[in-house]
Amino acid sequence: MNGRTNRHRRLPLSGIVSEIRDAQHSGSASTNGSPWKFGLIPRFAVLSAFLILGFLSLVYKLWVLQIYMVDSFSERAVRNTQRHTRTAAPRGDIVDAKGQVVASTTSKFVVSIVRGGLPKVIRKGKKTGNFEERDTLVRLAQAAETDVESLQKYYSAHTTTPTFEPMPIITNVTQRIATRVLENLDALPGVMVQVVPMRRYPNGYLMTSVIGYTSPVTREDMMDASVQKRYRATDFIGRSGVERTYDEILAGTPGDEPFTTDRTDNERQTTGGVAAQPGKTLHLTIDLRLQGLITKALGKSKGAVIAIEPHTGRVLAMVSAPSYNLNLWNKRPMPKDTYKSEILPFAQNNCLQAQLPPGSVMKIVTLTAAL
Repeated sequence: MNGRTNRHRRLPLSGIVSEIRDAQHSGSASTNGSPWKFGLIPRFAVLSAFLILGFLSLVYKLWVLQIYMVDSFSERAVRNTQRHTRTAAPRGDIVDAKGQVVASTTSKFVVSIVRGGLPKVIRKGKKTGNFEERDTLVRLAQAAETDVESLQKYYSAHTTTPTFEPMPIITNVTQRIATRVLENLDALPGVMVQVVPMRRYPNGYLMTSVIGYTSPVTREDMMDASVQKRYRATDFIGRSGVERTYDEILAGTPGDEPFTTDRTDNERQTTGGVAAQPGKTLHLTIDLRLQGLITKALGKSKGAVIAIEPHTGRVLAMVSAPSYNLNLWNKRPMPKDTYKSEILPFAQNNCLQAQLPPGSVMKIVTLTAAL
């Protein structure tokens, strides 16, 4: 009984507490001593090293962006805000033997669209590479007092025009319409009003068989390498007569007009450029007075007269009757009714294209040969 009592004899309370305190003291000594000397200081050093490395990386990146690559980024910024537009060159004048003008160039207002300035189509919250032109064409039709269907049809037929080159959408615009469009440019992204050269024929009926006419360049024309160098899809090229034969001389050299744009791609400021060089003046051997007398003599009769100076071979007059007014070609686009009724019936040049029997004149030739 005494042994059991001795075996299970409890320690005094003060002894137990004393042991606990000793344990806590020893534990705190082992944990608070070494971490302070070997824990916090290394952590602080590692953290400082990371901060210094991050700061140095930031300074290096700023140096690369602001100093090392400043020329590259400046060039890219200029490319993002600078555009180039091609200005058409006035065609050279055509004069008769005495210097009287028979074909010249005047100016007209044209409303054009730069496809690169139109809003981009958004699909699934992202902009695509396509352009949304419908809203712009609707507002443009209201400002220009025309129908949106004809604008949409013309736009769809010329989508091969380079993205940042003006595409004429309305030609022969009056000053009143041009002013209305200019007043609404903020609501017409990609739209611009230009002053472009236009062919004018002071004697429309007299010189039709000699001068010929001009019309827009077609896809078939653009297959010719020489045409590609001088023209774009919206330019005009000589189609017949001297306008076609001497087209390269009359056409001139197009100009380049750079301009800066804002964040919405609207034109804000021109920055110089190369001016368009007009074509050369073409002198004919035709005598306009004699041409007029022959035309008056033929009247409405169908026929052809060619007057040649024998000792030089110069053609003094070449008249094909009946004829049409060359100034009708200035209507762009050409109305079908106008073409069918006023141009097509008189389009044949009887001096060069008529297929007729030689008549009694050949009897003299054959008789002379027989003799």
